[in-house]
Amino acid sequence: FLHGMPKGGDLHTHLSGAVYAERFIAWAAQQNICADPANVLLSKSQCDLPGDVPVADAMHDQHLYDRLVNAFSTRSFVPTVAVPTDHDKFFDAFAKFGDVSGSRFVDMVLDQLRNYHSENVQYVEFMVSFSCGNNRAKFVKAMAGITDDAGRLAALQANGLDECVAEKRDDLAAASEKISNDLACDSQR
Repeated sequence: FLHGMPKGGDLHTHLSGAVYAERFIAWAAQQNICADPANVLLSKSQCDLPGDVPVADAMHDQHLYDRLVNAFSTRSFVPTVAVPTDHDKFFDAFAKFGDVSGSRFVDMVLDQLRNYHSENVQYVEFMVSFSCGNNRAKFVKAMAGITDDAGRLAALQANGLDECVAEKRDDLAAASEKISNDLACDSQR
């Protein structure tokens, strides 16, 4: 009875923080990504440093699988008076699976929307950040010493902000179309 009831909405949901650690492990294994000894997924497809292991090994190594799940989540956290939340570990985990989450936007949205549908959630707002390659350092440098907002905006625009926004807008439109197609969202449904 309760499972079928509408669940309202999920607001301010950090998309990559909502996806289960197990999904990141599966996607990393599919992409032939490695993990280093600190349980960080690596963007390279080769393991070339001592201790690096293919994430695909986790599919038959329960210890490695558990280690990765624990690194990417707050599984088994029990609050205490001394440590009442696992806030820091939760936010530190984003960097550990970032090289997989960054390339799986559509998969993450589809995964979460299907989960929400199965739980009868009516509305969701995902929080997502988009960036253009290595432009961050260039943008920071362009604004150095400029204190007014109009001047900062002009400096950013002179250094490619408009092109970055246009590129990300196109990427988001293409992703939205793929998501709609995969979920069969059309005027008849």
